[in-house]
Amino acid sequence: MSDLRIDRPFTPKHLVEKDMMLNVPVYQRLFVWKDDQIQNLLSDLYGSYKSQSNGLYNVGIISVWVNAKENNIWDVVDGQQRLTFLSLFAAWNVAKLPRDSVVRNLWQNFLFVGKKLRISFTGRPDDEEDIKLLASRKMPQSGAFRCFAETADVFFAKLIDAQKSINLEGFAQYVYNNCAFLVDILPDGYGSYELNLYFEKMNSTGRQLEPIDMVKGMYFAKFARRWNKVFRIDGECSQEDISIADIISNKGNETVDKESSDAGGTDDSTAETKRLVSDEVMLLHSLRIVNGGDGSFSLDKSHLLEMFSKYFSDKSKEEWPNKADLLLKVLENYSLWMDKHIIRIAKDEKQGANRYIFVTTNDDDIEVCEHSQDSEKDDRTNPRSRRLKQFESMLFVSSDDSQDWIMRAYLLAEGKDTKDDDLLKVLKKIDEEKHPFPGVGSAENNSWSYGKIDRYWFWKLDYMLWEQHEENRSDTLFSALRKKNGDNEAISNYVFRKDRSIEHLHPQNPTQEGEDDDWANDRNDNKDAVRNSFGNLAMISSSFNSTQSNDSISTKMGRIDDQVREKRLQSIKLLLMVRSVKSRWTVEATQMHGEQMLEFLKKKLDG
Repeated sequence: MSDLRIDRPFTPKHLVEKDMMLNVPVYQRLFVWKDDQIQNLLSDLYGSYKSQSNGLYNVGIISVWVNAKENNIWDVVDGQQRLTFLSLFAAWNVAKLPRDSVVRNLWQNFLFVGKKLRISFTGRPDDEEDIKLLASRKMPQSGAFRCFAETADVFFAKLIDAQKSINLEGFAQYVYNNCAFLVDILPDGYGSYELNLYFEKMNSTGRQLEPIDMVKGMYFAKFARRWNKVFRIDGECSQEDISIADIISNKGNETVDKESSDAGGTDDSTAETKRLVSDEVMLLHSLRIVNGGDGSFSLDKSHLLEMFSKYFSDKSKEEWPNKADLLLKVLENYSLWMDKHIIRIAKDEKQGANRYIFVTTNDDDIEVCEHSQDSEKDDRTNPRSRRLKQFESMLFVSSDDSQDWIMRAYLLAEGKDTKDDDLLKVLKKIDEEKHPFPGVGSAENNSWSYGKIDRYWFWKLDYMLWEQHEENRSDTLFSALRKKNGDNEAISNYVFRKDRSIEHLHPQNPTQEGEDDDWANDRNDNKDAVRNSFGNLAMISSSFNSTQSNDSISTKMGRIDDQVREKRLQSIKLLLMVRSVKSRWTVEATQMHGEQMLEFLKKKLDG
């Protein structure tokens, strides 16, 4: 049994080849999956099959106990629901596929060893008979097994209706070869009572390996210490290192809970901070880096297992450690580079929201480099560039979860330390290549109008306005600011946020009270186009958007004053809009502001 390890995935095909028998002990609960759980797994498997990736579809970890005297029999301690699902799927295919089908014979050999089922249920002979009934094209008597048969029938009937025809044999063969699980072999020396206790405790703690844990177990088991250091996991013990004795004695429960709470990229010296990307995305970044920026390696974390299978597929398993070592070296350097050069997210207790900070690093530790809420004090005491911090935070909120700009900057820097000003130039170049300045079309076909404009440009404009304000506060753009009322400080302390939506200053659908006389009486034929133009739009939070609703202009302006006083400004552009007029936001003021902002953007980008 030396080849049965947690770092090796098993499929129905492997179980047949190794002649493994499955036994569900008497203490296990019955098969309890409902139609939604059955349909979800069928749908996920079919989606993986249709993607034509040919990679493994992982269903998690199976905990088994092996009797030394009968080492080809697994007592299933945890995971019987998934193994019962596969047995029922086998029976359904034996019943549905043509008798001369090669794939039907594969599932027949999985389901039966001679006349005996591969899976047995101690003390539950009726369950075994129900599986045999399903295989013989009869409806099972058990409610749960009948539910599986009916759900599978409906699922594939709907697929046929939607697609006219489906390759059921191809799908069945895919599941046979690719539906994978990891096997956790529990140690000898325990009887049914201890195993039952282990089973109950594992279920009560919800122990289930996530895809990133499976990647660790399958490919990096020999490098646990280095892995834990990259992901700042305390101690050297990982989930697969917890012994059954620890679990039964309750010592392991504390370890499992601690592992769970520590997951997610935090570490002891920056316990209140986290990276801009998840651990899964950082792994995918490293995969693409080690492959020279190859874009065929997806940065979508839902494809994590598929991408790692692709990376290791061109080598034999004996060569996997070398490939894992190479990837881990890149990951170690990349994570350290990121900690040195990329902001982290920190919780601001006073503001009740996240803020962005740099950390100071060396090869062994990370320390938080604090930023006060006083921006001018930051300039004197903070050695890191505030412009770089602001630009990185703008890129973070305007990018999707892949945050590929971080990886691209690392590749351009060749993984070497970079001065803040030089890195800012690199990031601006990356950003400009990704977001070329869109032209301004006619009123009917204007890419800067509501419903067509990319939210990115509001974040980019706010960054450029912030940068211009910090460099030259006497600029005419800011001449209307109320300096004594704190407008300058509000802009200096501006923080980029993700939860933003596009809002009209003059209401899109004004009430009679909210319609300004200047708009109601204006004879401009393009008045509706102006209402939806860039000049009348700004980015604010969804909650503030809901509060603003279709209120009058004066009411909206008053709320901006509240943001200024609290130094929680949501949009620099919106502040300039309301400060550019005394009390009325007219059609003419809207057009002038829009032209001014577009001219400013284009000039800055061209410069």
